[in-house]
Amino acid sequence: MDYILDEPKLTFDVTLPPNAVKHVHRWLKYLQGKDIKSNLFKEVSYVTDIWDFTGHYMYSALHPIFFSQRALYILVHNLSKPLDAAAEPCVRQGNAGVKLENSNGETNMENLLSWLATVHGVARATDDPDDDAQHKLPYLCPPVFIVGTHADKPVEDKAVIEKQILERISGMEYGEHVIRPFFYIDNTRRRNLIMKFIQNIRKLRGKHETADGIEKLRQKILEVLSQQPYMGKKILVRWFLFEKVIEALVAKQIYHRNLQQLEHYARKHCFMEDAKEFECMIYFYHDLGIIIKHCSTVVLKVQWLIDLFKQLITIPPFNRQ
Repeated sequence: MDYILDEPKLTFDVTLPPNAVKHVHRWLKYLQGKDIKSNLFKEVSYVTDIWDFTGHYMYSALHPIFFSQRALYILVHNLSKPLDAAAEPCVRQGNAGVKLENSNGETNMENLLSWLATVHGVARATDDPDDDAQHKLPYLCPPVFIVGTHADKPVEDKAVIEKQILERISGMEYGEHVIRPFFYIDNTRRRNLIMKFIQNIRKLRGKHETADGIEKLRQKILEVLSQQPYMGKKILVRWFLFEKVIEALVAKQIYHRNLQQLEHYARKHCFMEDAKEFECMIYFYHDLGIIIKHCSTVVLKVQWLIDLFKQLITIPPFNRQ
């Protein structure tokens, strides 16, 4: 137990969140029977993290580490490239993209289907307690959106491309994750389209008058997100204390700990005595992508792990080798 005795002393940020006092007063009024029609329970907002995964096989072994059942997936393909053409993998070298050999001759369609199969593998490997709620949905969780870019210059009619994809996923279990309809983005219609999309997803509230592809996609994401079995689930307040523990450890540049060490912190700082509750909490934050649990090791800062993988995988420029 020396590794626990030698643990650093943690200090926690106890600053109140914004508007905390206002919300407490509104809650007290509600409990006293005043202001029953308050907007206290009407305001709904979503906080999301957006993760961008490259499609190259070099990274495919790492993807399942970061995949989660509590997520929505957007599978992007280029409409200007034929589905039956050989894929053109590339890797980033500094600020430039360098084409790599497609050693197995995988086509763009096969690449797309392999992503669906990978997402389906995550679903099958997860013991989801919300199975009853899942059966009420017209699709399998986690849901997958198929989005075609370069809609301004498709290699053939978009309806034909969609028909080809639907024929390939028809009857396949992984195809049941796909949300209908498909979506198409015209990259020329709006400047900084991707940044606009990210900003909208982070806000996830309000409506706009535009009806372009990116807005339709955003609205559908909101709709599907609200249907997820885990949305609206309550968690114990003391679990938020565990988030403070993670923040304090990361502030000391401690980016990973084993389960026994974290359970010690949970008992000491989070008033958590039940080992089963601790296990559920760890899996909850793992599914949210806040931490990554692998066997008995827990990574506390995901970006640290990503940077580590980048050092192992990234091809350095020739003059630096």
